Amino acid sequence: NPQFGILLRHMRIRAGLTQSGLAHIAKYDSSLISHLETGKRQPNYFVLTKGIMPHLAPYNSPDDIQRLLALAWRF
Repeated sequence: NPQFGILLRHMRIRAGLTQSGLAHIAKYDSSLISHLETGKRQPNYFVLTKGIMPHLAPYNSPDDIQRLLALAWRF
């Protein structure tokens, strides 16, 4: 879903993080973030909620967080 990748990218940028920076603090390979943002990989709900969202949530609105989670849930 391209909407997921676009929203994830905007949220990451709002948090002031590069793809590699987010991957590093979330303890994932940097290609994961790139693949999620470009739609080459479908989001894993667990990876998103436990690994990625804690680093994006403080910088993004609750509405954007819920929208991203809802888009991820569809996969």
